[in-house]
This record gives sequence, structure tokens and C-alpha cells, in this order.
Amino acid sequence: MRRARQVRRARRRAGALALSLGALAVGALCVLAPPTGARGAADVVELAVSFPIKNTDTSGAPCPTDGADYTVRGHITAPASALTGSGPVAIALYLGGLETPEWLWRFDAVPGYDYATELAKAGLVSLTVDELGYGASGRPYGYNVCWGSQADVAHQIVGELRSGSYDVEGRAALKFQRIALVGHDVGGAFAEIEAYSYKDIDALVLATWSDQGQTPLLEERFARWEAFCATGGMDARPGGPGGYFYAEQPEEYKPDLFLNGDDPAVIAAYIRMRQPNPCGYEPTAIPTLFISHPRLGEVRVPVLLTIGAEDKIWTQDGWSQQQGLFTGSSDVTSVSLANTAHYPMLEGSAPAFRGLLANWLIRHGYGTATRTSPPPPSSAPPLVRVARPTAWVARDRIAPVSLTCLARSGSECAGTLHLETARLAVAPQSGPAPNLGLGAAAFRIAGAQTQTLEVQLSRTGYKRLRRVGRIRAVATLLERAPDGTVTTARNRLTLKAKG
Repeated sequence: MRRARQVRRARRRAGALALSLGALAVGALCVLAPPTGARGAADVVELAVSFPIKNTDTSGAPCPTDGADYTVRGHITAPASALTGSGPVAIALYLGGLETPEWLWRFDAVPGYDYATELAKAGLVSLTVDELGYGASGRPYGYNVCWGSQADVAHQIVGELRSGSYDVEGRAALKFQRIALVGHDVGGAFAEIEAYSYKDIDALVLATWSDQGQTPLLEERFARWEAFCATGGMDARPGGPGGYFYAEQPEEYKPDLFLNGDDPAVIAAYIRMRQPNPCGYEPTAIPTLFISHPRLGEVRVPVLLTIGAEDKIWTQDGWSQQQGLFTGSSDVTSVSLANTAHYPMLEGSAPAFRGLLANWLIRHGYGTATRTSPPPPSSAPPLVRVARPTAWVARDRIAPVSLTCLARSGSECAGTLHLETARLAVAPQSGPAPNLGLGAAAFRIAGAQTQTLEVQLSRTGYKRLRRVGRIRAVATLLERAPDGTVTTARNRLTLKAKG
């Protein structure tokens, strides 16, 4: 009888849900019928969420803040099936860059660019937020927000995701055991500061961010932002607060940040929705770069770095050095996407970018048990990684390196393996420390198979190995797709002298 009453109540609530698209079910109904807010797909659900935070900076990149209480608002986007029972255990938190709050990852002004929804279809759970100073979140005076404070706010959100101490419209908060942090543009700086300062995340993704290799275009823009903010900046919105700036003039976005062939409707929507940035970013930007360089080696979790091959903000050489700074991680992958500029989620290569991140996140344990569609296709080649952490080298100078191709059965991984001594993180003005090249060999491995690749060490490298007995090395695996996309994966490897 009690069960029958519960069922009748649930049906009445479901009827009320159908009459009001804004209503959210509570109690048992959160399992029987998903909350509203599905964005173009009945199997995708979004939850409005809010996080109480303090505008403080306890990170490794100090800067002034007001220490006041604010609220950060956003949405969890997930497969409907993931919200049943105890809910998912893994989530990715997304941070935007200059002028792009939450809508960057939930872009529905033009069909085909809604990143969060497409990843939900592939079985992934995303949290997108308006960062402090943007959108529906709190807006301090612009000079009271900086890179380190945004990292601190991200850290507070990570803690609330783990404890379930945030607010969800219409249901109880979910608790997450595994959290990936993804940052685009300067959001990548916030993400890496969070990672080395608090060491509380399980994976790190930097999209279109580098600590070095700034182009003259970026340097010119930085000087312009600095001069504008020195005059007091502009109001974040009518009535204040003040101390904010725009990064570009409207006519500069297409030539600076997008490719000529990109959808003009996307660029027009971007300009319409953009929001000014806190002036506090500028005074601490360069000092923070000097702080971050040596500390990136403290990041121990898997790292994915991606950039557009046609990006005009950083040089490809400067960006490629970023991978060598994460000396503490044994799993670092970088991908230079062909035919892509500064906004891979808003350009013609958006499906490839979504596929790249979706497949990487799934491989690292962020997919749910069920999905409504396969991961989006990616132009990035299949990945290969070192299968065993140690290789014994005999007097013939041959290092037997065990490699596994992560591609599906029926395909293959092909490229070149380079062995070199581990690089040390250094100050940005010095450039990367030189590596000692140890040897290289081409590989071609069937999908889902493991193969031993014989790499002959250089005489210099082998003499050093015999002298010291063991070398902490880096195996860099390079693959190139037909469209020009380049993937490099860096794995740690210990070489030991045998006999």
C-alpha cells in the first residue's frame, strides 16, 4: 500500500513536470524522471548548480583579493542515465579564458558547437561555470581578481564537488571521486596553478595555453590592456563594479583568433556574448609565469595539452616546450590540431577537438557505464604509450622498449620513438634545459597490441649509462595524422645497464 501511494505521488509529480518545463522533480522522482534543461537531446540533462566561495588567494601565485563571499554559478551536463542511483563518480570542471565565461563550453547560439552536450552523449559528465567576475557569478572590483585567486576559486569548487557541499536546483548534490580540470586560454593558467598548488585533481587538460612562446601580437595586446587598466578600466556591467577590460576590438577577432573559413555566425555570436575581464589579471601575469615554470614539475597526474596549429597567440615551438615542463607526470600528451586557430571548440575542427578530449577522458576513467552515442570522431592519430617502466640495456646498446597501441583492434599506431634524458623545468627566460638524445626508432603496432621496440642507444648515451648504472629517461612518441595533426606522448622510462 505504501509503495502504491509512492507510485501515485511520483506520477502526479511527473505530470506537473510535463506542464512546467522549469520544474524539477525531487525525492524519488530525481531517479524516475530527469530534471529539465536538456539541450537538444532527451537523453542529456543539465543541472543548475551554485558554489559558495570566498575570493581569496591561497595558491602558489599570490595576489591581492578582497576576501569577500561570492557565488559561482554554472551547470552540470550529463547523460540522464548517469544521474540515477548513486550517480557518477567522475566529472570534468571547465574553465574559460579571456571574455568567455560558461557559454564557451555550452555554445548553442549556432548549432553544432555545444561541447558539453556532445560529450554528455558520449557518456561524459561536465561542470561548466561562469568564473568569478563573469556571467551569473559574483563580480568583485576588477583589481581584486587575478590568476591565483581564480585558481583558489577552482580549488574551492573541487572540494565542494568531492564533499557535495554545493547547491543543485531541485535535487541533492552529487559527490564526485575523480575530478579532471580543463582550462582554455588563460583558464589554462588558472588550471595549472590549481594543480601544482593544491594537488587535489586527478587529471589536467590545457587547451590553447602556453607559459612561453608569446607572439608579438600577444605582447602588443598585453601592453594595450595594461595601459587601458592603468586608467581605471571599464565597468563590468552598467552600475559597476569597475576595473575591467576587453581583450580585442570587435573587428580584430576574426583575423586574430579565428580562421578565415570559420562560420561568420559563430564569430558574430561570440562578439555579441563576450564579457570584459578583470584588470587584476594583468599586474600579476608575468610574475606568475616565473612562479609556474619550476612548479609544473610538481604535477603528478595525467596531462593533455592541445593547441591549434594556426594559433596566432603562441608559437608552435614555444607551446611544444610546455610538455617538457611537466617532469613529474609519467603521462603527458600534446596534440597540435591541424586547420585550427585559437578556439578549437568554436571552429570547423570542433568535432575533432571534442573527439580528442572525449577519447582522452574516457581512457583516463571519466566515461560513464552507458552512453547514447560513440565518442565524437577525432583527427588525432591513435595513441601509443610505454607499457613497462624499465628497459635493461646490454652491451649491444639495444634498449628493448615495450609499447602498447591504444587504438582499437583492426587499426594501428605508427610513428617514431625518441629516447632522451629527462628535462628539468627552468625559468622562462632561459628556455628549456638541453636534453641528451639517447636514440630513436620507428614503430608500427597493431591496435590493442603490445610490441617490444629495439632502440639502439648512441655511444655517448650508452657510456653514460654504463658509468652511472641507470638513467631516468623520457620516451617521446610522435605520430602524425594524414591531415597534419601531430600527437606527441611523453612517458617516463628508466634505463638500466645489464651485465
